[in-house]
Amino acid sequence: MSKPRFSYLVLLMILSIIGLMPHLLQATSPVAGKILLAVESHGEAWYVNPADEKRYYLGRPDDAFAIMRQLAIGVSNNDFNLLEQGKLPPAKVNKLLGRIIIKPEDKGKAYYFEPQKKKLYYLGRPADAFEVMKQTAVGVTNNYLSRLPIGSLTISPTVNPATTTLTVSPITKTWRWLWNGQEYSISLTLSTSTYKYFAQKPKVFLYTGSLPANWQEQYYGQFLADPLQDKIIAQIVEQLQNEAKIHNLKNDQIADLAAAFIQSIPYDEVRSQSITANPNSTSPNYPYETLFLNRGVCADKTLLGWLIFRQLGYGISIMAYPTANHMALGIACPPNNANYSNGYCYLETTQFYHIGLIPQTISGQAELSTTSLPSLQPPSALANPQFLQKIPGQVYNGLSELKLLINSLQEQYNLKEQLETELETMWPAIQSKNRAIQESEAHLNELKNAGQIREYNQAVPAHNQLVQEYEALRLQYNQKISQFNQAVEEYNRILNLIQPGQNIK
Repeated sequence: MSKPRFSYLVLLMILSIIGLMPHLLQATSPVAGKILLAVESHGEAWYVNPADEKRYYLGRPDDAFAIMRQLAIGVSNNDFNLLEQGKLPPAKVNKLLGRIIIKPEDKGKAYYFEPQKKKLYYLGRPADAFEVMKQTAVGVTNNYLSRLPIGSLTISPTVNPATTTLTVSPITKTWRWLWNGQEYSISLTLSTSTYKYFAQKPKVFLYTGSLPANWQEQYYGQFLADPLQDKIIAQIVEQLQNEAKIHNLKNDQIADLAAAFIQSIPYDEVRSQSITANPNSTSPNYPYETLFLNRGVCADKTLLGWLIFRQLGYGISIMAYPTANHMALGIACPPNNANYSNGYCYLETTQFYHIGLIPQTISGQAELSTTSLPSLQPPSALANPQFLQKIPGQVYNGLSELKLLINSLQEQYNLKEQLETELETMWPAIQSKNRAIQESEAHLNELKNAGQIREYNQAVPAHNQLVQEYEALRLQYNQKISQFNQAVEEYNRILNLIQPGQNIK
C-alpha cells in the first residue's frame, strides 16, 4: 500500500478493477479530432472530424462556433461528469477524443475534448471557439492538408468563410453570467459609428505650460464625461435593477450584481501583454469601446465600473496602483468595515471577486490563488493607491457579512488542515499493521502446509487480534476521511458564497 496524496478533492475509499479483456480499436488518422493551421498559406484553420475524418473550414469565430456545434455528439450528464473526473471507462473516452460534446440535459452546453491532452474546452460563445483554435491548433503543410478530404455543412444563413465580412452596425450584444447560482443577462444595442467616434477620440493628456498638479484627475475625467456613454450606462443600470426586482435582491445585492457583470467581461490578454512590454504605448479605452469590443484590461473595466456605480448612486473612486501597474474601483463603505482608512472598499474588476476581497497577487490582471485564503487586507503592492475621480454617494454595507464568512472559511480551513495532518499521521500505523497481517498470514500458511496443525491453531488468535486491530484502525481512518470530506465540502460551500460570480458555462 502506498501513501495517499491528500488534496481538496473528496477522498474515495474504493478499489476499482479494470477489465482485462482487450479492446479492438479501429485505426484512426493521427490528426483526427485536431484543429489544423495551414501555416504555408494564410493560417486558415480546419477541424478534422473524427466521425468521418474530413476537414471542416472554421473561418471566423462565428463560423467556427456554428460548425463545431453542428458536428457535436450528445453525452449524458452522468458520462460527462465521469469524464471530467477522469473516471469514464477508457472505451468511452476513446470514442469522445477530439469530438465536440453536447450536453442535451444541461441546456445544450458544448465542449471540445482535445485529443492530445484530453482536456475539455467550453464552447459557450464564438469567442470561446476562437480561443480554442488559438490554444490547441497544430500547424501543417499544404501538402499534408491536401490529402485530407474536405467536409461541408449547411450553415444558415449560408456564408462563404473565405469572403464573408462582418457587419456590425448596429449590433446587439448579450452578456450572461451566474451570480449566487442564478443566471443573469444584459442585452445592449451598440452602434459601429459610435464605437468609431470613441475610438478616434483623444486618449492623451494635452496641456500648455507646466504640467498641472491634478493632471491625472483631468486625464481620467476625459474618459468619463460624454453624454453618449451616459445613455448606454443608463440602459445597463435599468436592466440590472430589473434583474434585481425579478430575483428579489435586497439592499447592496444590486451592487454585488453590478460588480459581477463588470467582472464577466473578458480580460484583454493581448493588450495586457502590450502594456507589460511597453507601459507607455497604450492608453485606456473609453467605456463604450470596452462594451463594444467585449474585452478590457483593468483600467478599461474600472472606468466602465465607475460610470455604472455612479449611476447606481454609490460613492466611488478610481484607485490607481502605479507600482503594481494596476487599477481597481473604490466603493464608499463605512470606515470601520472598509479596506482603506478613508472609507473605500476594494472592487476588483478583472476577475470574480466579492466587493471587499483583495487579490494577493497582481500582474495587470488579478491572479486567482488556490493557495491563499481570501483577504480583506491589501498586500504591499496594493496598500497605497492614488484615489482619483472621487464622488460622494451611497455607502456599501456588505462587508460585515463578508467578514463573518471569511472567519467561517478560516475555521473550515484550519479543521481541514488538522484532519489532513491526523490522516497523514495515522497512515504509517495502518501500513505497519497491514504488513504485520501479511507476515502473520504467510506464517500461518507455512504452518498449514507443513502439517503443524497444533502450532497453526495456537497462532490463529494472535493473527485474528492483528486483523481486529487493523479493522479498528481502518474504521477510525475512514471516519477521519469522512470528516475531512465534510470539511472540504463546507469550505467550498463558503468559498462559493464569498466569490459567488462566474461566467456561464
